[in-house]
Amino acid sequence: MFPQIHMIRTLFLILLIFCSISTCQKTNEFHHILLYTWSENVGGQKKEAFLKIFEELPSAIEGLEKVRIAEIENSSGDYDFVIDLTFSSNRILKHYQSHPNHQKIEHLANEVIQDYSYFQYSMK
Repeated sequence: MFPQIHMIRTLFLILLIFCSISTCQKTNEFHHILLYTWSENVGGQKKEAFLKIFEELPSAIEGLEKVRIAEIENSSGDYDFVIDLTFSSNRILKHYQSHPNHQKIEHLANEVIQDYSYFQYSMK
């Protein structure tokens, strides 16, 4: 199977899993899904610091409703974990991308992340 088709199928399956275990019935919510691979030899403290920034985002950004972090047990792209950010709208996501905490994430990611991918979807 072509790698791109396999990746799209994998991302779709992740989307279905998150929808089945979350409250996707809420309309107009906007999801920003991040798939990450840790860099080799990254220590536990740096991993914890990276994830802690995400965990604290809902209290720092109004309209960022929920952050879910899950370890990936099997991935075609060798991703280690997934983060599902739930926003009340796409406008809030754009605000998040210029927020100082997002800048912290980008800065620390250069040290701890080897690879990443993302996709977005909204519930209508």
